[in-house]
Amino acid sequence: MNVPASRTIDACLLVLQLLYAEDIKILLKDVSRALSALPVAAEWLYDDCITACVQYLGSVPWTEEEETKVMDIVPPLQLQGPEELLSRIKPKSVTAVKDMLSKLVQAANHSHPNGANVETFVANLLKNHASRSVVKLVLDDALTKSLSALKDSAEEYVRPNINGQQCQIEDLQKVTLHTALLTSKRLLWLLETMIGLGVADDAVTEWSEQAGLSANLLRIFNDDVWLTCVPSLQVLLLGCTFNLASEVAAGFITASYQVRKRLVECWLPVLDGFREPPSQTVPSAKLHPLRQRLEKLFLLIISTLPHEDAQILLPQCLAFATQTVEECGHLTDAFNLWFRRAGWH
Repeated sequence: MNVPASRTIDACLLVLQLLYAEDIKILLKDVSRALSALPVAAEWLYDDCITACVQYLGSVPWTEEEETKVMDIVPPLQLQGPEELLSRIKPKSVTAVKDMLSKLVQAANHSHPNGANVETFVANLLKNHASRSVVKLVLDDALTKSLSALKDSAEEYVRPNINGQQCQIEDLQKVTLHTALLTSKRLLWLLETMIGLGVADDAVTEWSEQAGLSANLLRIFNDDVWLTCVPSLQVLLLGCTFNLASEVAAGFITASYQVRKRLVECWLPVLDGFREPPSQTVPSAKLHPLRQRLEKLFLLIISTLPHEDAQILLPQCLAFATQTVEECGHLTDAFNLWFRRAGWH
């Protein structure tokens, strides 16, 4: 019997033993023995041994090295029946990775019982995933869905789809506000994750195109219902805006002129309508730190726009002058910069 150089004599002797064994499975004690016997059994057309090897391999876990050997040995043999064995490694769907990551993001983003631990775990998986493009696609899809849910909630609040008494309308509005609150928390986590992974470029563009949402949010914040039902809603949404504006103002995300302009135009009215929640312990004479930082970011972004656009947007920032002139230095500096540039000919 000739033994090829690529095969050991031990593998051939093992299969000869199996030919005369009363129970083949007794001699298949580990993955390496089964893998070494399989090519010999296939060459000798020893079907019972082939079946026993495939069944054994399919019933035990593999190390990474053994998995590589399975993929090196089994497919070239072109055997009938090991599809289930190979399906452990190779998914049927070409979108399997994207689908799995999408489910993980959804689980982390929809109030999983383990909460923050799951969010941290999923964020770490996304960070260490080999394909940045797949991660970006998954997070972009999740952002679009969450934004759509937020827009639906805001629209439902402003135009409740119910023909009932006022108390019924108010109850529906409270429900939609709580839905908007949950969605805003998801959006904040998504954006923080995208920024941390460096895949938030398209998110800035999408966030800057929410003029309709901004208008509805302004109507919501002009009512008093949200202050008692969901007092953190405005802070969450402005937190999302702040995170993206920070990246744009610092140059970490290179946004086009149109995106920078729309980002300010879209979310400046929401910032202008900022109201302190009643539970705030900060004295009313002091600005909420998030509002103050976002004001400075918007003014920085305005300074990157053409002079004519800044001329339109800066007067809309006069609401930033909520304190004494000395304490509104960021607004004073922005106007002084505009006038200084206006002096160039």
